[in-house]
Amino acid sequence: QIVSTRNFSRTGVKMPAQPKEYGTTEPMSLNGPSDEDIAITQKLQSALEPFGVFETQDEKDHRAVVISTMNELVKNWIRDVVLASGHSAEVADHAGGTIRTFGSFRLGVNNKSGDIDLLILAPVYVNREHFFDSFAAILKEHKEVDDLNLVPEAYVPAIKLEFMGIEMDLLFAQLTQTSVSEDIELMNVDLLRNLDDKSVRSVNGCRVTDSLLGLVPNKETFRLVVRCLKLWAKRRMIYGNVYGYPGGVAWAIMAARVCQFYPNAAPAVVITKFFMIYKDWDFANYEISLCPVENHPHGWRLPTNPWNTRDNGNDLMPVLTTSYPAINTCHNVIASTFEMLKREWRRGYQMCPEILVGAAKWETLWEPVDLFSEFKQFVQITARAPTVSTMSAFSGLVQSTLRVFVSGFPPDFHGVPFPKVYEMPRNADDPEAPHRRAFFFGIKMLPPMEGDRPRTTELDITGCFEHFLHQVSRKLGGSPALDPEVCYVEPLQSFKRKTLPLFLFPDGKRPVAKPRKKKPAGGVAAGGGAASRTTSGASASTTASTPDATAAGGGAAGASTEADGRPKRPAEEDLEADESKKVKAEAAAAAAAEVAAMEVDDELELAAANPPPKIAAPPVIGAPKLRLQSPPT
Repeated sequence: QIVSTRNFSRTGVKMPAQPKEYGTTEPMSLNGPSDEDIAITQKLQSALEPFGVFETQDEKDHRAVVISTMNELVKNWIRDVVLASGHSAEVADHAGGTIRTFGSFRLGVNNKSGDIDLLILAPVYVNREHFFDSFAAILKEHKEVDDLNLVPEAYVPAIKLEFMGIEMDLLFAQLTQTSVSEDIELMNVDLLRNLDDKSVRSVNGCRVTDSLLGLVPNKETFRLVVRCLKLWAKRRMIYGNVYGYPGGVAWAIMAARVCQFYPNAAPAVVITKFFMIYKDWDFANYEISLCPVENHPHGWRLPTNPWNTRDNGNDLMPVLTTSYPAINTCHNVIASTFEMLKREWRRGYQMCPEILVGAAKWETLWEPVDLFSEFKQFVQITARAPTVSTMSAFSGLVQSTLRVFVSGFPPDFHGVPFPKVYEMPRNADDPEAPHRRAFFFGIKMLPPMEGDRPRTTELDITGCFEHFLHQVSRKLGGSPALDPEVCYVEPLQSFKRKTLPLFLFPDGKRPVAKPRKKKPAGGVAAGGGAASRTTSGASASTTASTPDATAAGGGAAGASTEADGRPKRPAEEDLEADESKKVKAEAAAAAAAEVAAMEVDDELELAAANPPPKIAAPPVIGAPKLRLQSPPT
């Protein structure tokens, strides 16, 4: 049941000291909220309203109808499967079966456009093959079903679809019982006994969600905090497990841990403490856990060990689930994404005190970030498929493999996945035109450490891309519905900021570099060199430019100076000459930029007209070598 947090009152926030202990350590503070804390929390709610994080009652009622309709569909299907297996009508009627929600919807933190995660619990007569065969066929013929996508080879197999206007992820678990009732107790660990690994993972989605809600001191505070953090993480581009960032469950667990540290605090204070705690958290030595890790039950055990430092000590960011067997929800976090997370935690920590004293608004916390202005070098991976349905399935397969590509980078370099899918332009007049989706990475070279070894500024990513293609091909082999002759990954592309494809920018303008502080050199003003900069838009080289060097030179380099180091005022004719040069340079730069834009558009058209070699098995493809400017020590 979802409890609305819209009318968050003083009574709902100011709680007495909690008699129950939460978490694995003592609370950091039992203080309740002040009047100012309550007022700031109300401002937080008002700030969240325009971003669709709260549902209306009509929207909640519609979701309830959708779930009820799907439940009836599942029960009828299970009965038909039992009858088709040769059992009597009495056995079929007794078999039962049910569905359970989990994830954001079950936690009560879903937004207006959020999907619903559903688990189908079936008796022993119904298996996973039935789920992906006969039940998928029923869904395919249902008039309320759109965008049906089967993912049988995923780590947690699922059917993705849109049902009655709501996106859904359907998971399946075959239990060992001959009858599954509506009120089956999933928290009983014996339920997992003798289940296959995929069913255990599916059931644990519900078990984690249910146990998590019982481990937070104040559910309303927790829900408002999670709504805020999810909005912040998505708009700051640090959300999504497949990309190497925490997903919804991980952010919820991290928020719940801070709620345990401050059980009586107002949501606004908990959010501030969230950034204060995690910006300095020692993940290498202390995992995030809401309760003690449960060991194997007495007398039996699952093949998978609960998370432990001996087997999982290499995890960068352990955020553990709350039910047996405990797993790390942030296992996919890699060095580059971990650095992005720490950067955003530091930013939040700097901003929240200003918000609490009224010097800044809440909206500034989740102000969108433009990653294309954050990096100088980029790599694009493109998925290609013939139809909308196959593209949906294939791009999901590619998306789940992206982390493999950057995880193989040398330690001197970071590849940062952009957690977003970019639709590429398609000729709508040509029904045979393929569908293409792009995924981008920002590439940067890490600053050298003191006493660091000599290193190259060249990054050869050929091996990383070949390994990525091999993994994609392996997954394609397990997806019969995807033909590798028409579903494949195009050759890798690299860009500098000034040559990025224009389809990324609706206004047709590429991002510009962030303003840099001007540093005078040798008594010469740092400005004045703009006229001497050139825009080599037509160049296809991946060598990074050094704008600082050209900016410090140019027209100002030969200027005479006064005794105090300031440039002398030029004569009138010199001013006119400089102005003329500036106008010509600007015209040349504009022309070069236009040429570059035309060339990028031409490249897109050529790529659409001349498809690259089809990659069924991973051939040796020469990925570009990126030469990056070595950052200052």
